[in-house]
Amino acid sequence: LASIALPAYGNYVTRGKIPDATSNLASKRVLMEQFFQDNHTYVAAPACNTDTSSSKYFTFSCVIAPGVAPTVAAPNVYTIAAVGNNPGTMAGFTYTIDQSNTTTSTIASPAKAN
Repeated sequence: LASIALPAYGNYVTRGKIPDATSNLASKRVLMEQFFQDNHTYVAAPACNTDTSSSKYFTFSCVIAPGVAPTVAAPNVYTIAAVGNNPGTMAGFTYTIDQSNTTTSTIASPAKAN
């Protein structure tokens, strides 16, 4: 029984930590859009600062880049990433969101993709 229950519980605990990343990404995206409404740029948006304190399991970082024509002059493209930082549990998990609300998730070693 333990050979089935312990791995299942481990997967349950891991899945329970994922909303920590996705909800923080959604909150940071809202803050980015509010900043853009006020400043017409994403540059210097506080939500784009590296954040190691919002989550026990993820580190958040952001990249801002120039967009495509016709608004190339102003940096209008960003990607916020949540990278798993807890060795043994969330390491290897990466979630991203960008200005168009496109989300991605990546699972790499040493994460367990069960």
